[in-house]
This record gives sequence, structure tokens and C-alpha cells, in this order.
Amino acid sequence: MKKNHAQGILYAALSAAFLLILAMSTTFFLYMDSRQAIDKAQLNREQTLQLADELRQTSDDLTRMVRTYVVTGNTMYKQQFQEVLDIRDGLAPRPENYPYIYWDLVLEPDKRPRPASTSVKLTDLMRQANVTNEELHLLSSAKENSDTLVKLERQAMALRERAEPHDLKTHLQAIDLVHSKAYQEAKVGIMLPILNFTKVLDERTQLSVQRHRQTAARLQHTLTVLALLLVLTIALTAWVVHRILGASLSTLEQHISSLSNGTCTESLIVPRGLETSIAGCISRAQKRLIELDIERTQQQTELKKAEHSLMESERLSSLGALVAGVAHELNTPIGIAVTAASALEANTKDIAAQIKDGKMLRSTFDNYIENCIETAPMVLRACQRAANLIASFKNISIDQTSEQRRFFMLHDVANDHITMLRTAHKHVKWAFENTISPKISCDSYPGALGQVISNLLNNAAIHAFTPTDSGTITISAETENEDVIIYVTDNGKGMSEAILARIWQPFFTTKFGTGGSGLGLAICHNIAVGILKGSLKATSTEGQGTCFTLRIPLFLNGNSLG
Repeated sequence: MKKNHAQGILYAALSAAFLLILAMSTTFFLYMDSRQAIDKAQLNREQTLQLADELRQTSDDLTRMVRTYVVTGNTMYKQQFQEVLDIRDGLAPRPENYPYIYWDLVLEPDKRPRPASTSVKLTDLMRQANVTNEELHLLSSAKENSDTLVKLERQAMALRERAEPHDLKTHLQAIDLVHSKAYQEAKVGIMLPILNFTKVLDERTQLSVQRHRQTAARLQHTLTVLALLLVLTIALTAWVVHRILGASLSTLEQHISSLSNGTCTESLIVPRGLETSIAGCISRAQKRLIELDIERTQQQTELKKAEHSLMESERLSSLGALVAGVAHELNTPIGIAVTAASALEANTKDIAAQIKDGKMLRSTFDNYIENCIETAPMVLRACQRAANLIASFKNISIDQTSEQRRFFMLHDVANDHITMLRTAHKHVKWAFENTISPKISCDSYPGALGQVISNLLNNAAIHAFTPTDSGTITISAETENEDVIIYVTDNGKGMSEAILARIWQPFFTTKFGTGGSGLGLAICHNIAVGILKGSLKATSTEGQGTCFTLRIPLFLNGNSLG
């Protein structure tokens, strides 16, 4: 499967999953709404039937109260009769849970099974119930018939009140009145609308509940289908994701981490057919990085060889320049010594001949002695100067060719190189100055250090001044803890920030085409960091001069040879 095609399927599957989740949420909301509608319809049915049953129960309670009163004459039942009416008409507070058994539990006038709450008419409760107009009409009709029957019941109670203790006839009339056929017919007039209300309510609520249940069943079926489709979509998404990734997330994380840390040693194995997956891309990247690492290692090796060759070339070039300078400088003292020695030789031969011939005069011998006194110191000074030049050159050449670590005095190493450089810069107005203390000793590589010092001094001589400028190139040093800090400063032209930022780059030079290779400072930096285990920095201000700061350990690796 192509990557773009797989991505298209993935986006389509994710979109479908989102739509299915949205559809499932909507369907579930509708399903819960249907279930709530069922519960609400059943609750409304129970509450409405409860009101109808309360109307029936209050009618039965009134009948029981009036019949008991006309038989016993106990005023408690007359009071309870009136209290039932007052509660039903909202003139007295309704007891809590009034539809449950209440008056059958009242045995004394002042004792009630439950406390009272608020007052409300039964007719108002009927209107508040969620009933149809037909159902409300039946309940109202039963209530009106019950109110009509109350009038007959009050007549019976009035007869019972008028009857004397021995007036049996009036007493029986009261009893017959509440047990008469008319009373029973009036009672039927109450119960029949309640019965019809119950039938109508039951039919309506049953239809409503059945309708909501059918809706809930359809929604439940739809929800099941949507859930199955969502499971299939998730499975398809997982399959496509696997095709896109090509491996598990933990495997990908492990190999990506190895790539980021640069520790990639093994390529990711990708199953056949998943070459275009992310795992395939990582595998190809790993293989390419391994190849690049091998190439980089080879290039580093070649670069080190080239760098070593450049350093050797630079060193040999420096030695060649020193040889030419020393040879040129030795011509003068040696020429003086040869001339003086030749004259002295001629005078000596002449004096020897005169002595042999016996013609030697005292004045001639005195002149010869005087000439020897003048010529001998001249020859000695010339030879000493040549010897000093040769000694400095010898020290430099030995250090730069042997590359041996040894104990040396920093002042002497700097002085040897300044001596050599002075021979190449004799006819200038600026001067070299060595202010390093003769007491600073080092245990390091004097050849490498001398090459850095020589390059820095020569760099200042070439770039800081023109031959007609006046100034000073100074080398100084100070110790700090276990390090020595060497400063090569000049008060010459200085450098701009743009040039200062590039001086360590190989082959960068402002003297291009005039003999500058652009490698001197780059080699100095490599020697300072790689061989001397130190650092080399530069600061400069245009028109004020430049300062190179070389910081190296006094004793390389913290250990002295001595």
C-alpha cells in the first residue's frame, strides 16, 4: 500500500470514527431521553392514579365517618368528617404522605399518625397533574358528585344531632339516610367517573409508554449498529496506522532515540511490503547515517593526515625561513671575522719574513702588536654573534623537529624566537620586546609552544605595522594557579569585528596574493588546544592594537617530569 493512499484511508477512517462517535452520542442522548420519557409517563400515571384514589378514599372516609357518627353519636367522627373535607378543599394542612393509610390509624381526636405540611386543594392538584381535558373532566365530575353527597351526609348528621336520647325514630331515620338506595346511587355517581378515569388514563399511559419503548428499542438497535461500525472503523484505523508506522511505537521510539543520540548501530528490520512506512524511512535513514558515519570517520582520518601535513609544511616553511634568515645574518659577522683574520694572517706572515731576514724593526713589531690587539676582539665579537645565532637556531630547530616534551624556561624559548625574527625584521622602526620573567618554568612541548609563539609574533609583525610605523610587539606572561597565561600584544592597526570573527578559519587571510597562506592562526589554535591542552583567544580594536591570549598548563597533565 502506498503511503499517500494509506494516509488517505487513515484520514477517512478517523473522520468516520468521529462521525460515528457523534452519531452514537446523539443516539444515546435520544435513547436516554426515551427512557426518561417512559419513567416520566409511568410516574405521571402513578401520581394521577394516586389523586383519583385519594378522591375515592376521601369519599369512603366521609361515608365511614358519617355512618359511624349517626350510629354512635361520637362527635370525634363528626370533627374528622369536617377535617377530611377541609383537607380536600385546601382549608386545612395536608398531612404528609396523605394518600397512604391515615384515618384508619386515628383513634383519638388529638393524635395523628403523621405531621401536617401545607394546604392545597385536591382540585388544584388535579389541574397540575399532566392529564387530558377528558380525564380532568371525569375527576372533576367525581369531585362534584362527592360534594353533592356531602349535603346528604350533613342532613343525616343533623338528624342525629336533633334526636333525643330516647328518640329512636329520628335516630333510625339518620341511619337509613346514609344506607338508603339514594345514598348508594350517589356513591356510584362518584365511583363511576373515577373508574372511567382510571380506564382512560391507563389506555393513554400504556400507549405512551409503549410508544416510548418502541422508540427506545429502535434507538438501542441503532446504537448497537453504530457501536459495531465504530469497532470496525477503529480496527481499520489500527491496521492503517500499523501500515503507516511499520513497527510498534516502542520499537520506533527506541530507534529514533538512537538516531537522536548518535548511537545508531543496528538498522531497523522492516517487514516485507512496509518499505514505504515510517519504519522503512527510519531504516533507510539509519543505513544512510551508518554510511555517513563511516565516510565521516574516513574523512576525519584524511583530514588529520592533511592537517599534520600542513603543520609539517608550515613548520618546515618556518624553518626554511629561519635558515635563510640565519644564513643571511651570519654573512656579516663571518665576513668581518674572515676579513680581520685574513689581514691578521697577512701581517703575521710579513712579520715572520722580516724576523727571518733579520730586518725586523721595533716600530714595525709595535704596529703589528697594536693591529693584533684591535683585530682579535673584532674577530671574537663576530664569532660570538655567529655562535649566538647558531645556538638560537639550533634550539628552535631541535624543538620543532623532535616534538619531545621536556622541562624548559619560558623566557628562553620566547627569546630564541624573537632573536630569529629580529634577523628578518632589521630595517623597521617598531621593535620586539620580551618581558617574560626568567623564573617561569614549564613542563610541556617547547617545539609546539615555540611554533605558536613564532607564528603569533610573525603574524603581528606582518599585519600590525608597516616598516615605517613605530610601535612595539610585546610578549609577556603570568601564572595563575596551575596555568601560565601568555600575552602577545601590539599597539598597531588592530582588526575589525568582521575580520576578528574569521581569523581562526583555515585559508582566511587579509594578505592573499602576497605570500599569506591563511593557515598560521588556524594551526596555532589547533596546536594550543590539541597538543598543549590549552586555549587561544584574541581581542582587538581598530586603531588600538591586538592581543592574543594563550593559556596552557604549567605542567602538562598536572605532572612534572622532574
